Amino acid sequence: MARKGQRIVEGIRLESESDVARLLQVHRYAQVGRCVNGVTHDINNLLGAAMAYAELASFDPAVSPETARMLGQIVEGATKCSELVKSLTSIARRDRADINLVSLEKLLDEVLLLLDYEFKMAQITFERRVASGLEPLPVDLPRLKIALLYLLLNAQQAVRGKEGRIVRVSIGNTADGVCIEVWDSGGGLDPEIADSAFEPLTSFWGEGDHLGMGLYMARQVAEMHGGQLQFDADRGFCLSIKRRHDMNDLV
Repeated sequence: MARKGQRIVEGIRLESESDVARLLQVHRYAQVGRCVNGVTHDINNLLGAAMAYAELASFDPAVSPETARMLGQIVEGATKCSELVKSLTSIARRDRADINLVSLEKLLDEVLLLLDYEFKMAQITFERRVASGLEPLPVDLPRLKIALLYLLLNAQQAVRGKEGRIVRVSIGNTADGVCIEVWDSGGGLDPEIADSAFEPLTSFWGEGDHLGMGLYMARQVAEMHGGQLQFDADRGFCLSIKRRHDMNDLV
């Protein structure tokens, strides 16, 4: 997010050595991503074996309470690893519709699992405000996960190097659907250039390997769900989703 008075960094220009390096780095990530599905399949098989053996061993009456506790930690850790792998796989798969009836609170948990380490290392305090009584919504699960991931990564970048780093996600009902708000303590967007934040290949950051596509793609996801993505000075980025009664409307 741009600080007040911060200029827009121009889009990718291949005559610039730094921009070529950024593009090559992103291409490298893309190639690694193509291997994710195969690797995660093997990892899940190994995790399943570890969990099964640990659970079987814990049933042995000769196992001491301390050993049983450690076996329980193995099962708990393997379960968390499996959830991480599942969440990563769902957003790394090829771009195709995957319509599901989804709990947005659960979706948030799965995305945060991917960012847990980075947020801790960056000493970011995360706050969540989820309204009670939220009903599951039919959404394109991988695309909505990616949109939320982009918004959180944008917030992470916005508070980088700041004091009192806070990122907050609020999920609440609207008249015709649900709104996901992502706010950070980084200072907000300059009103004069706020609209430019959603243009492709536009960035407010002068360093890193990003291409300035995150907010643009997140807005596309919102519009695909009948909603919109806008910036509000008090609420941050607000991604709305229109409630649909027919899941086929998203296909």
